Amino acid sequence: MDRINIGLLFSTSGTYRHLGRNGLLGALYAIEKVNGDPSYPFTLNADIRNPAGVVSDYVHHARSLLTSNIHHLVGTITSSTRKEIIPDVREYRGLLWYGIPYEGYECDENVVYHGACPNQNLLPLLEYAVKQFGKRIAILGSNYVWGWESCRIAREAILSVGGEVLDDSFYHLDTLNFDLIIQKLKQSHPDFIINNLIGDSSYAFLHQLDNQWSHSPLPVLSCNLTECELTCLNELPHLRLYSSLIFFESLNPAFVAQARQFVGTDTRITGNFVGSYLSVMSLANAIVKADSAEVDRVCAVLPEISTDSPMSVEIRIAANQHAILPCSIGERLGDSFVPVVNFPATAPNPYLVGHEFLTSTSGQETEPQRKLRLIR
Repeated sequence: MDRINIGLLFSTSGTYRHLGRNGLLGALYAIEKVNGDPSYPFTLNADIRNPAGVVSDYVHHARSLLTSNIHHLVGTITSSTRKEIIPDVREYRGLLWYGIPYEGYECDENVVYHGACPNQNLLPLLEYAVKQFGKRIAILGSNYVWGWESCRIAREAILSVGGEVLDDSFYHLDTLNFDLIIQKLKQSHPDFIINNLIGDSSYAFLHQLDNQWSHSPLPVLSCNLTECELTCLNELPHLRLYSSLIFFESLNPAFVAQARQFVGTDTRITGNFVGSYLSVMSLANAIVKADSAEVDRVCAVLPEISTDSPMSVEIRIAANQHAILPCSIGERLGDSFVPVVNFPATAPNPYLVGHEFLTSTSGQETEPQRKLRLIR
């Protein structure tokens, strides 16, 4: 095991390029740490591909990597691209290490998930927001599986506590004009907004909403807005931005400083950076434990490994191949998120089995009061 080749599949150009670049840097930093640590009896070599946000290019690059005797892929950003390459990962007996928060409703034996699922980020965020702001909400999402499922879960959660969903709208990934929905929001005056848009669409919406909002500052909540994107946003005096992620820079300044020695002083160390970093570190730890990089042997030892994290907890992987993760809710202050509440590491429940909405965020699941309406 002198050298193990792995594929890094991140869109560093395209509409969500900021997220892709940040995830790539997190993976590269982990590779640097593994290769510099003599306790790992191998080195990792990265084959980096940039699909530029084009779904068909993800498939092309994934197949190219998998047919080049590379069995471990780290990356993808959107759920649509993850789902698109999973059939190829299965066919070529590979393993995808996914470090981005996602909408749940998936457990695949060829994927190891280090991004939070809804019971680890979205539901804690909603519980906080309902207590702080109220139950009349509007929901916006990008028109793909992340937007559909995240918006559906938010709707079900709010309705389960007697709330009201004033609007529930979806937009193409390249949408940049939100005048119509903003006019509706100005009339309905929600208590808060759930923003499940991604990339340039999200930035455009936030700028346009701030420009037109004349009431008291409106809370806008997200589970995918990271600190590397805040530099893309102007000051938004009419909005209060919140995000629910596994990591903010203020949680561990020492880790941030160490990482920046490798990735550059201007790099933001975000939840996506950390998710990709943990994916590579867990892969390396599993290879050591299995004494092999073969996928079957790596998967067999996943429940036995633990990985140091910058969140001051050891990250373990549950039987459903999802990481057990903490969550922090932060409010924007300048170009950073300042944590307002932290939740302990919570067992992943991607299908929300037995989860009673907005009454439990501790991982102690109970019987649901209502059935979910599953949209496919």
